This record gives sequence, C-alpha cells and structure tokens, in this order.
Amino acid sequence: MNWPAARTKPAPQLAPGASQSDGDTDTLETGLLVATQLTRNEDKFKLFLDAQASAIWDFANDARRLRLKANLRPVPVGTLGLCGIGRYEPLVPVIGLKTICRFQFEVDAAKVLKKGTTELGNYDSFLAAGGRAEFQAFLPTADGMGLLAGVTYRYLPVLHGPDDDIERFEASLKHRFWTKRNVGIDVGFSFTKGTNELSFEKEDVLTFGLGVIY
Repeated sequence: MNWPAARTKPAPQLAPGASQSDGDTDTLETGLLVATQLTRNEDKFKLFLDAQASAIWDFANDARRLRLKANLRPVPVGTLGLCGIGRYEPLVPVIGLKTICRFQFEVDAAKVLKKGTTELGNYDSFLAAGGRAEFQAFLPTADGMGLLAGVTYRYLPVLHGPDDDIERFEASLKHRFWTKRNVGIDVGFSFTKGTNELSFEKEDVLTFGLGVIY
C-alpha cells in the first residue's frame, strides 16, 4: 500500500468532486496462482509458465475487478555478454560483480465489477499482451552482504479496451545484509514511473524503504 507523501494540516482546498485519496494506491489482490515448467531438457532450454486468476479490491476508489494473467518465461543457456539469462553470471570476477537478465511475455486481462470513483479511461475492462525485461547487478561486500542495483521495464499494448497502453519503469539501489538468523534485510531507494499493476493509477514515485527476505 502506498500513500502520497504530500499531506498537509490543515488539508488543502479540493476541487469540486475531488477527494484527498485521489491518486492513492490502496489495493488487495487474492486469488490462485499455478506455476509450472513446460520443458524437461535442463541442459539446453527452460520454459516456465505462470497462470493466475484473482480478484482485486481498490479501497482508495471503492472499486472491484476480476483479473486473469499469464506469464511465459524462457531461460536459454548462455549469456548476453553483460548478464546471465535467468541466472547470475560473473561480469567482473576480480571484484565479484555478478549480473542477471530476465525476460518474460505477459498477457493481462481484467473485468470491472464495480467502477467506484475511478476513471474508465484508465480502468476499463481490457485485454493486453506484451512483455517485461529486467537487469540486476550484485556487488558483494562481505559474508553474503552487498549492493544490489536493478532496472525493470514493462510494456503491454492494449488489444481490447481503453486506448491507454500499460507501461512502467522501475529502478532500485539498495544494500542487502543478513542477520544471525539468516533473515535478509534490504535498505535502499526505488523509483517507479508508469502504470501500477494493481490499481492502474499512474505513478511517479521515489521511495526509501526497508525490505525483509526470509
């Protein structure tokens, strides 16, 4: 859940029909996810499929919708020179720098059950298909700790529905360290610009955050 950082007291004067929660992301998604590997030749090529059916509640806009999603993720053997495909590969062995690239094809569809206060131009029932690409680099410092940096780009042209393609860019820089109980903690910054995957609100957010891995 994300809330805008700009909250003032007393609250600013709002335009007619506007509310203080406009632009907020406050959503809950529940459903079923099935993940499988379609290929069995481990040495040459792997192909993974994730299929998901879920219901999404958008509390900021009092809206609901159904969602169907499928991801097809190929993992060929080899590298792209700057990164390993689907696995970390040493880019600069002398200092331990490792990099990874991930690619996947996506199909995303939604059916609006309750419009609430959302604008149908950005929230209508739709069918979209496209893909996502990710690059991540890890520079170890000591005992499994290290710096993580990554960028992700997602683009899904809308095939049926509103004339508003789904596009999102994410970048992050954080430091990962481990506790004595083998719990990982990430501390750092992230920047996101584009369409939120759950609420489909347009975002342009810089965040300082704390993450836990266990």
